[in-house]
Amino acid sequence: MHIDNFEQHIDTTIIERGFEYFEDDLVKDVEQVDQGEFNAIVTGNDNYEVYIRLDQDANIIEKDCNCPYDWGNTCKHEVALLFHIREHALHKQALSSIELRIMLDELSEEELRDFVFIALKKNHTLREDFTSKFG
Repeated sequence: MHIDNFEQHIDTTIIERGFEYFEDDLVKDVEQVDQGEFNAIVTGNDNYEVYIRLDQDANIIEKDCNCPYDWGNTCKHEVALLFHIREHALHKQALSSIELRIMLDELSEEELRDFVFIALKKNHTLREDFTSKFG
């Protein structure tokens, strides 16, 4: 199921209810906890914690809500957050600088040197910036 067409895979009634929650601005405290991973509170009869995880191609690979819904695989709170993610293009946002720093810190010196070398060969502007700073 993909973020661009999830409506085709979920019961129409649930889609309609989830869209109403989205339109009524009941999706609160949306947080991107990692690349493609989102938490939010969706208010209804109660406040429900919702989690969505997308892969790099924006396929929905995991979703969870702590509401008592047990009539199907997807509840209206999850749908509301899916609409929010898609409407605000959150799934297309780049990694934050903190996330980039964490990734860099996890690389070995050799991995980083190899990556920079290949990037410099591929990107003329980057190569000019690099040689003007370090050449």
